[in-house]
Amino acid sequence: MNAEELHELPTFIQPPTARGQARWRKVVETAKRLFEERGYNEVSLAEIVREAGGSLTTVYRWFGNKNDLFLCVVLDHISRVPKMIDLIKLSGPTARADVEAVVEKLVVNVPFNVARGVFLETRIFSKYQSKMLDLIEQNTNVPIASLFGRIRRERGVEFVVSDEELALTLTRFFRGLFLEVALDETQKEQRLEHGKRLIAAVLISLIRTPEGAR
Repeated sequence: MNAEELHELPTFIQPPTARGQARWRKVVETAKRLFEERGYNEVSLAEIVREAGGSLTTVYRWFGNKNDLFLCVVLDHISRVPKMIDLIKLSGPTARADVEAVVEKLVVNVPFNVARGVFLETRIFSKYQSKMLDLIEQNTNVPIASLFGRIRRERGVEFVVSDEELALTLTRFFRGLFLEVALDETQKEQRLEHGKRLIAAVLISLIRTPEGAR
């Protein structure tokens, strides 16, 4: 194991008062929006503070520096993924339509500029690699497996692999698409559409009971 993988992810403690917590959350949400709109390298702490309010001194006290604020934004986004997945509606009327909706919803919620910051513009991923992969696994694979369980029960279909294996298949294909577009935005929309169709087709091909599901 690389020595860098042994780094523990820091815990960002919010202020004790309701007012302080609201200000803390405003800084995180503002930073998240600016990082996603423009990318890590194009945003300064001063700009974040100017939009969020407060002072640079307070932001430094809460987060230490821009890199750690960015890490906080990334961890906050990952922590919200299970709730986002739980809110995905399975409107049917077929298992195929449900799978396509799941893939679409996940792709729509990808913060590509933030991903670029994680993998290219900071050392966050290399420093915390194993811990971040564990966190991503916990916050994506588990709720996605539950989602496939819902499709199976509500549509009365079976898949040729388990719900957990379906989740792993989706996240591995999705991770490849995620990295591909984050690292190179050339023809981004076309590549996203092609990637979504490919991922959905692979998952749909694993439906064991095609009649009524296709």
